[in-house]
Amino acid sequence: MSTITEETVAKKTEASMAEEVARSRGSRPRWRTLIWVALATILLLELGGRFVVSQSTFEDDLLPRILEEHRAKINERTEAGTPTDLMFFGTSSSGAAFDPAMVPGGTAYDMWWAGSDAVILNHFATDFANELVDPETVVIGITSRELNDSRVAALESTFDQSSSTLAWRRVANATLLTDIEIAASSVSHLVKYRTHLRKPTSWISWITGTGSAEEGLSAGEFGELTRYRDSELAMTATDLARERQALANYSVGGAEIDALGELLTAFGDKRVVLVFLPVSQSTYVPLHPNGIADVEAARLAAQEAAAGAGVEFLDLSKLGSNDDLFGDGNHLNQRGSAIVTTEVLTFLQR
Repeated sequence: MSTITEETVAKKTEASMAEEVARSRGSRPRWRTLIWVALATILLLELGGRFVVSQSTFEDDLLPRILEEHRAKINERTEAGTPTDLMFFGTSSSGAAFDPAMVPGGTAYDMWWAGSDAVILNHFATDFANELVDPETVVIGITSRELNDSRVAALESTFDQSSSTLAWRRVANATLLTDIEIAASSVSHLVKYRTHLRKPTSWISWITGTGSAEEGLSAGEFGELTRYRDSELAMTATDLARERQALANYSVGGAEIDALGELLTAFGDKRVVLVFLPVSQSTYVPLHPNGIADVEAARLAAQEAAAGAGVEFLDLSKLGSNDDLFGDGNHLNQRGSAIVTTEVLTFLQR
């Protein structure tokens, strides 16, 4: 009996071991399947997110985030009963130049947009800013960069999308489609952090504040840029490449000046002041094909557009001779912003 028992136990032990081996062999393919399913899901989300973003006017992570932050801040101000009597308006150059926190009572807001020109700013004013804010006074900041007419052809598809998809208006009114577009712009870490994943050293630039001017742009309590750069004037290789492209084949006139004229009248009966902002004479002016002549042509065109629209004009281009006021060639630092804002507020009191 003992022999039979031992054999039986041995057989049962062998059988259980065989079952365990079979289970372990069977589990590995299941884990592999789960891993592949997860990777495929991430890939589909990534591709789906990129497709949605490519069909909107956003095209990258930065732009919808700026719009969403503006909308959220304006809603907060409305709920708190904080009036917006003064709106600063323009590109990131304008956003870095004006400091609404210097306005008593917190009644100013900085409605800035990244990397655009007069045509896009006109869309931004008509379909977004006017939907959210009803100020008494609008101060529009412009530089030579926003008036380069040769950019119109290169950005024509963006203008078409702005009109056809009404993305600006959707963001202003917070529709479901807007929420989908904003979510899709950061649908996965691969989308949201793709630049940093490809270039780990960019994390150092982010932390030290020495990276490109577009890194980390966001709106503060009053809409102001939260990342002024107070270090000595410097432009990275990325900055230089982007600005050379924006200023290539420089010419003033045509669609950009027409759009500037429309922009100056887009705010109805509000008091409008057009400010020609400074750019660094040592690092930014030379990026223009004809140097200071291009900047001067833009300044004169802006002044004429203001006169034609019946709005006030303030020329601050003379401040471009002081490099201590700039974070990079066309973005003022906190020192420069304080001076420009003071000049504007003094002008408004006349």
